[in-house]
Amino acid sequence: MKRFFTLLIGLMLVASAAVAQSNLEIGVISSGGTVDATAGNTTLQDLKGQSAIGELTKDTTVVEVGGIYGMLEVKVSGQITVLSPAGGENWSVGSVQTIKWSAPSSVTNVRLEYSLDGGTTYSNIATVSNTGSFYWTVPGPPTMNARIRISDATNPKFSGVSNTFNVIFTRRGGPQIDLKVLLEGYYDLTRNTQRSTAVEVELRTGVVLNSDGKNNKGGTVVTTVPFYLTEDNNTRAIDGVGDAVPNGSYYIVIKHLNHLPIVLSNPVDLSRTATVIIDLTQAPIREYQPTGATFPAMITRDNKKLMRGGEYRTDKLITGDDWQVWKDAYGSNAGDANWNAQADGNGDGSITGDDWQIWYDNYGTWSYVP
Repeated sequence: MKRFFTLLIGLMLVASAAVAQSNLEIGVISSGGTVDATAGNTTLQDLKGQSAIGELTKDTTVVEVGGIYGMLEVKVSGQITVLSPAGGENWSVGSVQTIKWSAPSSVTNVRLEYSLDGGTTYSNIATVSNTGSFYWTVPGPPTMNARIRISDATNPKFSGVSNTFNVIFTRRGGPQIDLKVLLEGYYDLTRNTQRSTAVEVELRTGVVLNSDGKNNKGGTVVTTVPFYLTEDNNTRAIDGVGDAVPNGSYYIVIKHLNHLPIVLSNPVDLSRTATVIIDLTQAPIREYQPTGATFPAMITRDNKKLMRGGEYRTDKLITGDDWQVWKDAYGSNAGDANWNAQADGNGDGSITGDDWQIWYDNYGTWSYVP
């Protein structure tokens, strides 16, 4: 004779403020109403499809387990929810912010982690008591895809993840630069969007740029201004708009992790309070290259200029050495032991043949920055 027991199915909750994972209690209740077995602190994902309990569904259902029929009861006893950041905040690099959360009292300690790439990879902040708050000094680089993850220190699958927020550089007084530049590989010509990434702008004095490319001088780097390129359709640079620079007239050099650097042909006057707009996406050409140069300093795609990619060694040359860097990291993803962000030519988090193609297309070129 087949036995029956009663089981009810509950759904894993998701808080509106953050993606949260529930703490679930599983009970097998016999026809007499007594609990035959329990398995606490687990998740629906852990249980779904396990032969010992049958297949879980969204609704209360009858399941068969070893010839015994019954129903499954999943009780939600609590969840970890990230309360702050709630999503959309602008937290400045170096500032101290309060991370806040709620968690069941049964959780003794929690592990705090942060991500700067939307949750693809996480870095450790600290493991602390479940007090509900923690003061955190925000690291760089800037990003528009930061997240906080909080988990039970003894059960990492019991966790909550914040919505995305922004890590920015704080705006200061003085002349401002608004930079617009496109990066080969990072920029999508079809959608007119660009993967978010950081670039550096060097302000130099004493630079000499001759038309024949001979006897050029690199001058002196006065300061380096970090910029963050956003993913919006305007691909308009970023928080760099808010970074102050000293008054003066400067040659401007633009650098990126895996693209050949460029230098503007003429100095830019930053001795006024108005924002200086530097748009390097279209003609007229403003970046320097010698007369009769073998190749242009920037490439052109669909009438838009882009910085050349494939420089995987930061030596201002694209050679077989850059290929070796790519080869050593080939097949890896962000977080892998042999991962090398510099070899990720298009910034998609994986080292593939697409990154090789970027290197190949620019093989034998170099930067004209002295």
